[in-house]
Amino acid sequence: MLSSSVADDACTSEVIDAWHYNGLTNGAELAEGISTGLVGGVFFNNDPLASIQNETVRWQADGADPSLFQGKDPSSYDGASNGLFQLSVDYLDGDFSGTAALTNGIGRVGFGLRGDPGGADIDATFRLVFNSGGGSNAHYRLEVTDDGGVNQLVGTFPEATLDHLNVRSVYDLDSRGAIGSFKVYYRLDGAAEVLAHAGQLASGFALDQLRAVVQTSNGGANWEVGDQVSTDNLVLRTLGGPPPPPTKTVLEEWTYASVTNGAGLSEGFSTTGTGLAWADSPLAVVSNQMQRWTYNGTTESAFQNKVTSGSSYENATSGVYQLSFDVVSAGFSGTAAADGKAQFGYGIRDNSLAGTDRNGMLLVRYEGGGATDEFRISLSAGSTIQQVVQNGRVMSNLHVRAVYDLDNAGAVGSFKAYYSFDGGTETEVVNQLAAGFTLETLRMQVQTINGGNSWAVGDVALLDNIQFCELLEGVETPSSLLADWLADYLGLGSQTNLTDNPDSDIAKNLLEYAFGGDPTNGLDVGHWPTAQAMENGGTNYIEYVYAKRTDAATRGLGYQLETNPDLIGGTWTNSCFVLIGSGELPGGAFDAVTNQVPMVGNTGFIRLKVEYTP
Repeated sequence: MLSSSVADDACTSEVIDAWHYNGLTNGAELAEGISTGLVGGVFFNNDPLASIQNETVRWQADGADPSLFQGKDPSSYDGASNGLFQLSVDYLDGDFSGTAALTNGIGRVGFGLRGDPGGADIDATFRLVFNSGGGSNAHYRLEVTDDGGVNQLVGTFPEATLDHLNVRSVYDLDSRGAIGSFKVYYRLDGAAEVLAHAGQLASGFALDQLRAVVQTSNGGANWEVGDQVSTDNLVLRTLGGPPPPPTKTVLEEWTYASVTNGAGLSEGFSTTGTGLAWADSPLAVVSNQMQRWTYNGTTESAFQNKVTSGSSYENATSGVYQLSFDVVSAGFSGTAAADGKAQFGYGIRDNSLAGTDRNGMLLVRYEGGGATDEFRISLSAGSTIQQVVQNGRVMSNLHVRAVYDLDNAGAVGSFKAYYSFDGGTETEVVNQLAAGFTLETLRMQVQTINGGNSWAVGDVALLDNIQFCELLEGVETPSSLLADWLADYLGLGSQTNLTDNPDSDIAKNLLEYAFGGDPTNGLDVGHWPTAQAMENGGTNYIEYVYAKRTDAATRGLGYQLETNPDLIGGTWTNSCFVLIGSGELPGGAFDAVTNQVPMVGNTGFIRLKVEYTP
């Protein structure tokens, strides 16, 4: 007997880009299918070989165009060099009846990711290949390409037609260069999923580009006009759920909680760290425990560099840091009427670098003029990236933060901004720090009529909660580890509660998790407990063996063997058995725990109680 209990549930993976063609009319072109996801908005260019039919993509030779090779940057995680990702697609049907009659009939439709380690394009892809087999042995082949650089056959499917082949490839960027960092799975017409390939990504492989490749008369292909393949549900996603949140160590913070109205900024000292204060400026006073910025009609700007001498982070060359602040309110009606501009914010500067490379500024900018009337986030480094956050001239409750990854300075993503309104979902803006960037000074930047700005007298911005901190890598938790496990089984759909049983077998999700089963496969319950009657020296007993995860405590899993002499009037207790010992099972993820339960009396009952605590 097995029992289980669970105290909570966890999240699943995130979709980066997903191409579905629902709602598109027959004959629509490829570019009309625009991805959805965390950001989305990516589309493949129109091509003579592709059209939308029955809300799917139909790939079909036209007798003229030899191939399609398209690469698209993902809408988020572009350039990612760590993490776990998956690309999947459904080959809904294929009909190569015409090509099957040819002695050299071949057609190819494939997808995958491309990395650029050292400037050399390296693919990790899969492709469905039709081969006529000399005109008498028609079949489909599933082939993959990885660090080996050659096409490898991993699956064969007979006949000239094909129905419902799902293929997914998993990219483990944290294990690049090692066997198992690139895996390809397939499932044919709802059958059990097959791990078809366990290869490796090239060292330095990054998520640089999503590839689609179709060959009709290129590279030895010979695809007969009229034959076709339909695909749908091309999805790029993260696996493992969101990473554990980083630990935040506050280094400096300005809240102005005890500063009187009308005081200068110099009276508001950092409540942590060095006790640093910003210098007074004619453009700013403290008002209702916030910074109040307004143009006085004469002062062009406020630029301040605060040297962090003696601090724990002085001239830091490594680590990850964050600077954040709140725009409580900002109103630029006067500036808008004059078609003006204004900007304000904070950041980090490295004055040892030249030109704009020395900057790492997070600015909020109002842009007026003509038809333009909007607030933007401006992420200024060697280059400046701007993104509109809100239309109009009045804004409130904006939280912004910039993250500086000094360990990867010089790489895209080493400088990122995030913004949200009213505590809602954050949006990411990506830039990069210059190579060699160091944490030399904290910097204030407010421009009223400097640098092409024209802040009108009377317009006001209120800022609060200015904070500078260090971010340390998050710690794995029971919830994050459970999320990782759930994300490995996309077939769960919405049945991700540990009390759910999506495959309708003898094990709910919790027991599948505890014993290493597959919650989407009713034939795989993992290391299920065993019980066997034994005799030793005249003593009869039950040998009860169960598997226990080696990191059970970290995962929040508890395993408890219990016995009961009578199910009606008896009590379950963790007693009346002898623990013999445990030993590691193959693979190293589980221990086999062996127990002896004496056979006393006419009846007796045994159960294993499995519990999860987040």
